[in-house]
Amino acid sequence: MLKAKFSDTQTSFAYAYLLFIIHYYNSIVKKTHSRHKDTTVSIIKKKEIDQKNERNRSKYKRKVQKHNKQ
Repeated sequence: MLKAKFSDTQTSFAYAYLLFIIHYYNSIVKKTHSRHKDTTVSIIKKKEIDQKNERNRSKYKRKVQKHNKQ
């Protein structure tokens, strides 16, 4: 059998390439998982936004009622 002889630069490039592929794969996996799961922080933010929207709706309703009365 023939044994391939690699120089130090070739092996270091191969290791760097493998590490890059692993890092890229992990980043893709993390992105897809973060899309599907709701963390407690995002749930709290959603509740705050909903409360803010509700306050704005009630303010708008009051303005419309005042305008309709006049």
